[in-house]
Amino acid sequence: MKQVRVLVLGGGMSGVAAAFAAQRELRRRHAVTLVSPSPHLLLKQSLVRAAFGVARPPKPIDLDKALSARGIMFRKATVQSIDPKNNVVLTSEKEIEYDYLFVGLGSKPDYDTVKGIANALPVGTGEQADNIAKAIKEFSGSSVASVNCAGSLWEGPALETLFHAHQYFSEMGKKVELKYVTSNNRPVQELGPQASAAICAELEKRNITLFTKVRTKEITANSIRTSSGEIKSDLTFAFPPQRATIEKTGLKVNNGFIKVDSFMRCIGTPNVFAAGDCVEECTPKTGFTAFSTGSLAGCNIARKILGKRQLKRREKSVYVIELGESEGLLLDSQRTMKTWKTLIHKGTAPYLKKLSFEKSFIEANGTLHYIMGEKVVP
Repeated sequence: MKQVRVLVLGGGMSGVAAAFAAQRELRRRHAVTLVSPSPHLLLKQSLVRAAFGVARPPKPIDLDKALSARGIMFRKATVQSIDPKNNVVLTSEKEIEYDYLFVGLGSKPDYDTVKGIANALPVGTGEQADNIAKAIKEFSGSSVASVNCAGSLWEGPALETLFHAHQYFSEMGKKVELKYVTSNNRPVQELGPQASAAICAELEKRNITLFTKVRTKEITANSIRTSSGEIKSDLTFAFPPQRATIEKTGLKVNNGFIKVDSFMRCIGTPNVFAAGDCVEECTPKTGFTAFSTGSLAGCNIARKILGKRQLKRREKSVYVIELGESEGLLLDSQRTMKTWKTLIHKGTAPYLKKLSFEKSFIEANGTLHYIMGEKVVP
C-alpha cells in the first residue's frame, strides 16, 4: 500500500489537534508531518491571568516530544507560501510535497490599522504578559481601558483583562475608573443575547463603563480617540485587528481568511483542509473552536484517505470568561440555523474547570477528547 503524505501547517491548538486526529484514525499507516516555526505550544488563554499575578502560566508543550510519541514528524520551519495546484508548501527550510494538507496557521496582529497602538499594552505572548505585570505595578493614574478593536477575533481576553484589573486594584485599595471599549453592538454578540446580557451584568456590577459601536482610530498615552469622540485612559490594553499569517496560499479567501465548508475542506480544493483562527467561517475564535474544528479536519483527512464518510462540523462553543476572585462565567453555546443560544453558568466551578482543562491539556501533551465536559474529538 502506498504511503500517503499528510502535511499539517501550524503548531497551535488546531494544528496539533488535526495531526493527532489524523494519525489516530490512520493508525500510523501513513506519514503525518507537522510544521511550525516554534518548537512549543503555549496556552495563550492563561496569559491575562498570569499578567495580573493570579497564577503562573502552565509550561508550554514540547511539540517534538509530544508529536514523535504519536508517530508524527515535527519540522521547525516557517511557512512562506502554499501551492495547492502542485501540492507543494514552501518553508524557510525547504519545499515539502504533500498528498493532503491541513492549514492551521492562525492569524497575527495588524498593528498598522490603529494609529498609536504602540501606546497600548497588547496581550498575546509571555513577554507581553510580563510587560503588563510591570505596568500595573508602576501605575499611578486614575483610569484604565481595555479596547477590543474592530477585526479582533474574540472578546474574551479583552473582558478578562478588565475583570482581573478590577480584582487587582480592589485588593490594592486603589480607586480606578475602568472602561470597556468595543466595536461590536454589544459584548460577545456572536453568542447571542443571553451571553451579552450576562456580560453586561458583570460589567455593571463592577462599575465598568461600557462603550459599544466604537471604532478606535488612535491610542495616545492618556486617551483613546474614536469615531464618536475621545475616551480618557491612563493605561490602555489593546486587542488589535487580526490578519492572515501568510498571503500566498492559492486558496479561496475573504479578507485573507480561508473559506471552508462544513467538513472543514477548503472551498474548491478537495485535498486541503483548514481550521482555527485562519478560517473565515468558524466563530467565535476560541481555543475550543480551534481544537474541535482542527480535530474534525484531521479526522476527515484520514477518513478521505480510508474511503470513509466525511463528518460535518457541529456549531458549538464553550468558553469560560474569568471574572476574578476565582470565579468564572461559563458560556455554553449552540447555534441552530443562524441563531446562537447560550446557557450561562457562573461561580467557582467554571473557573476551576478552565484551570483543570489547562492542566490536563499540558499533562496529556495536547491529547484530549473532552474540553470542560464537551467532546471535541469525533
